[in-house]
Amino acid sequence: MNAHLVRIDGAVKISVNGKIIEPYGFMTYNADGGQFQKQRDIGTKLFFFGAYSGDKGLNSLCGLRALTPHFFVAKGTYDFTEIERILTLIAPDGTGAYIIPRVYLSTSEWWEEENPDALSRDDRGEAGRESFASDKWREDMWGALKALIDFVNGSKWKECVIGYHIAAGSTEEWTYHGHKYGTRDYFDYSDSCLNSFRLWLFRRYGSVEKLNVAWNKSYSSFEEIPIPSVPERRCAYNGVLHDLSREMNVVDFCEYSSDLFAESILFFCRKVKEYSNNTLLTGAFYGYVAMLSDIDKNHYAMGKVIDSPYIDFLSTTHGGGAPWPFGSAVDSCRLRGKLFISEGDIRTCLTRTLDKTLPHAVPDNRYYTRQSVWRGPEGMDRSVSELRRSASRTLTGNTGLWWFDMFGGWFDSPEMMSVIERVHTLAKGRSDQPIKPEIAYIIDENGLKYFRRNERALYYVSNHQRVELSLCGAPYHLYLAEDIARDDFPADDYRLYFFVHMCRPSEKVSEAIEKKLKKGGKTLLWTYFSCLDRPLLTDFDVYYDSDLPDARCEYSEREFPTFSSVYEFTRSSGTDAYPPEPLPCARFGSGEKENSYVLATLESTGEAALLWKNMGDYHSVYSLLPAIPNQILRELCLMSNVHVYNVTGDALMAGGKYIALRTLTEGEKRIHFPFPIKKVTEVFSGKELKINDIFIDFDAKEHETFLFEIEV
Repeated sequence: MNAHLVRIDGAVKISVNGKIIEPYGFMTYNADGGQFQKQRDIGTKLFFFGAYSGDKGLNSLCGLRALTPHFFVAKGTYDFTEIERILTLIAPDGTGAYIIPRVYLSTSEWWEEENPDALSRDDRGEAGRESFASDKWREDMWGALKALIDFVNGSKWKECVIGYHIAAGSTEEWTYHGHKYGTRDYFDYSDSCLNSFRLWLFRRYGSVEKLNVAWNKSYSSFEEIPIPSVPERRCAYNGVLHDLSREMNVVDFCEYSSDLFAESILFFCRKVKEYSNNTLLTGAFYGYVAMLSDIDKNHYAMGKVIDSPYIDFLSTTHGGGAPWPFGSAVDSCRLRGKLFISEGDIRTCLTRTLDKTLPHAVPDNRYYTRQSVWRGPEGMDRSVSELRRSASRTLTGNTGLWWFDMFGGWFDSPEMMSVIERVHTLAKGRSDQPIKPEIAYIIDENGLKYFRRNERALYYVSNHQRVELSLCGAPYHLYLAEDIARDDFPADDYRLYFFVHMCRPSEKVSEAIEKKLKKGGKTLLWTYFSCLDRPLLTDFDVYYDSDLPDARCEYSEREFPTFSSVYEFTRSSGTDAYPPEPLPCARFGSGEKENSYVLATLESTGEAALLWKNMGDYHSVYSLLPAIPNQILRELCLMSNVHVYNVTGDALMAGGKYIALRTLTEGEKRIHFPFPIKKVTEVFSGKELKINDIFIDFDAKEHETFLFEIEV
């Protein structure tokens, strides 16, 4: 068996012994609910399931117990009875399915008792679970994973298992476990992590003398260097931003921690690749750069992971908000020929709590039995719309998807199974033509390390801004900032560049922006604390003083001009994009207001908050605030010659030959195309729509999802 990735019509797919497999599959924690057979009956070929090395639950904070029996039962002893049972449920005769076990490399009580030095520690010395810096943990877990591979290779499922999803940490998503002390925890202060940090510093600086210059310290050797204390990691001398003359140790530790997680993931992926002679796929949950705002989640070395030849796919759950935007830089994966598989974590009207489906795993608290946490939408129509929304996001985004029936039975209706079955056919027709987004959402994954930990405004950047962008009526792609410097980055495909977390971009990225983007009429939109010390890059003089008052913003129609177009614009009186409480922000230098168009002001002082500047061959726009509402973004698109498909404030998804609309309001909707269309079909109903020149009109209810296939 030989599995690898291939790129076809702009989409990354799986090839197994020369046969192309669409990366659309199914995953459940409840193997006994009959879901695997139901999925096989509708044509699902790709399956994921949980394989657990340890005897503990997926997280510590909520007390979840083990979902299934574990296989690493004692030192050098493995029991694969449960693995065999689940494989039998998926593929009884060892054929007809392609399987990727999600292997959770977690510890057991017996292992922790034998290896206390391999555990993570908080700043008080309290033990958590495994330390990702521990060589002992890595080697023992590789031994367990290798034993699992050997078991599969000696079984009738050898040709079915095409790869391994490497999972670890809380909820399998490569973050540290907390424990009974909850959010007070700061990891990892173990000796393993300390020694690993010192080695990382040696590799970076080469000598303690060079480190002392960078840190403004006076250490005599690397052995004296501690992990930054909790107050150092929690606070910043300069209010929001770390002072590099005094806090470079914190900045470096943040970068080291993400590097450590990336290194741990790639350790296991490299082992699998080498052991299988490069015939198995490898992947992990990682790269939540578009949805997490806490630097201590350590997901900010995504570029290093996907640049590696040892990994094939990354996964995240869908992001938040009604549009369900992607939570990662999915187009960075595709640019490198890697696969992104989105986890369709979708609650429905059939969702039941864990105590009803897997009662043995219910913790000693109410978290997994609370209807307020796990309740899905009311009614079958709304549930079907949720599945269509997930499918639409991935079909238009040219990614993979697994339907995550978490506790079992969530999709058990003919209406929902029909959606899943239809998507198998639709996935085969994906391409990157003719609809191509003209907005590039650029995330600098190195930017968060410069902010104080858990700065609330960053939550709005990470969670609200992509939602508002999804409501502006124009599709977008998501990239890492470092991609701009790549020779194969399609710089001229985009008219509007939206920069996020660009606090201090690297010289390489800055040079690429100057060379590739500042031309051709492009618009560069800089947001929230971008490049305070690089006015030549942003073309704006911006400064921050922690003594400045926090700000509220007022987006004024009087200050924002209305442009003639085929649309009639309306504005709501408010927006969810900007939070109700004041937040810290920078300010424009004197004279910037006079040299720019003022698009928004601070409510409290009347100072400029959003400025547009014409630079001749390109335009530069700067927003002091953490999120821009969709109404303003829509007009920025028009000013940037970005085609706007829809103006009703609904969630638009478009790419290739598919365009989708998730409605937030009831009423008449219009989709306006940038080129002549021969035929438009709503794929779930099969209804062909009447084309009025270059647009279609249709009526919709609230919370409906329409997916249109176009022919040009």
